[in-house]
Order: sequence, then structure tokens, then C-alpha cells
Amino acid sequence: MTWTVDEHLALTATEAVAAIQSGRLNAADYVATLLARAAALSSLNAFTKLDLDGALAAARRIDALTPAARAQLPLAGLPIVVKDNINTVSLPTSGGTPALEGFVTKTTAPSVQRLVDAGAVIIGKSNMHELAFGITSTNLATHADPVRNPYDPSLIPGGSSGGTAAAIAARIVPAGLGTNTGGSTRIPAALTGTAGFRPSVSNGGAERRYHDPDAVVPISHTRDTVGPMARTVADLALLDRVITGAGDLPQVSYAVCESACPRRSGKASNNRLTTSCVAF
Repeated sequence: MTWTVDEHLALTATEAVAAIQSGRLNAADYVATLLARAAALSSLNAFTKLDLDGALAAARRIDALTPAARAQLPLAGLPIVVKDNINTVSLPTSGGTPALEGFVTKTTAPSVQRLVDAGAVIIGKSNMHELAFGITSTNLATHADPVRNPYDPSLIPGGSSGGTAAAIAARIVPAGLGTNTGGSTRIPAALTGTAGFRPSVSNGGAERRYHDPDAVVPISHTRDTVGPMARTVADLALLDRVITGAGDLPQVSYAVCESACPRRSGKASNNRLTTSCVAF
């Protein structure tokens, strides 16, 4: 099957995974399209680091699997971005600050590793508000620069996970990871028309939904958490299931969502909500 660029860019995470698992979509071709999109939209400053060679190599490994093996990977070939304050051994983790520019950790955050083990392909580290300490993502570090909102580059995308939100909203990737201490996945989701999820930290320790000890450049060890971001709620649920190992989530109708948060504009169809209702 031949895909157009627009068809590649329109795919949600769940759609992309299903197409790659079935063999209808070549993962390397898909990743190459998104990397080209990232280069074309570099003025958004959504990334602190792109991994062109690593991402393409990972995608080719997915394509080389047997159909049966590929079908067993819940995120087979899914391109994602990882916020630059989340530890990765394959790419630097700077926290968006010059003091940590080029710093490479010795371990990868467990949440990231679970996504990679499930077949996800990291295409780069996403820009952010410096040290995640703000809600604009106006980063003045020379290796970062202010993140722009894809819908109006003169506006902010929110923060602190503004780079992840901008990359998703600009159709550079269908999903990725941010972090949230106060509102850092949900605020950018609201400002870019995407979906952001803050997993519960409960008591801040053993009762956390995601367990990433010492895996995020810290603000608060008891309140910081990694959080998935995507274009649809279904995509958030997909990443959450992989990170937690949980089973399928109960179905939630749009009627329930609308009663809790009425749409201001647009229509919901095929799991696409066009409002900040999904920024929960």
C-alpha cells in the first residue's frame, strides 16, 4: 500500500500501530516522513535533540520482524518524543538548562523503557520550560530557544511540556511523554488542542501510578510524574496501558465527556475531540 505524506501525518497513535502491525504501513517510511516534518518545522523549536539515525535504525528493526512478532508489540514502530527532563541513555537529558547541556544519564526512565520495549521509536528529546519551572516554555537557553505554538507561532504552547505538545499538535509525532508537577502536561494540551494526562501520584511513593524513581530532573520528588501526551484520549490510554501493564480501560462515551466538559466548538468523531476537554 502506498501512503501519501498527508496520510502519514493524519495518523493517530492507535491508527499507526494498527497499520504497522498489519503490514500495511512501513515503519521506516513513516518515521522518515515525520523526521522530514520535524526539519521543515524546526522554527517551532519543539526539540532539543533529534535522533535521525537512531530513529530510522529502530524503525527498520521493526520492519524486519516477522508479521507474528510485529503483531505482538503493542506499540510496534510508533514514533514518540520524550521530554528533555526524562532520563534516556541514548540521548542527552538537559532539563532545558545550559547547566546540563550534553548530560547523558546512566539509566533510562522505566516509563520510557516500557514504551521502547513495546516497540516505540524515540525520534528525539522535546524542548521545555527551563527545568520545568514554568508554564510558557519560553526557554532562552541557546540549545533550546522558545517553543512556538504550531497554530500561531507568535503564541506560547504552554508548559512546561511545551515541546511535546507542539510536536504532537504540528503532526510531527502522534504521541509522546511530558512530565507534570502542577499542570505541565495539561496546560500545553489545553493550549494546543491535544490531550495530556497526569497520572496519580497518590502518596508520592509506592502508590504512584507510574514508578520512575530518580528518572526525571526533579522539582518535587513526591509530585513530579511522567505523563503521556497525544492527539486523542484513546492514544493516551494506549500509552498508559503499556506503562502500567494494565488491561483495557472501560469505555467512556462522548456523552459522558460532554456532560462533564461541554464542547465550545467543533465536533467529536473517531476518537478525535477538538477541545481542551481532553486536557484532564
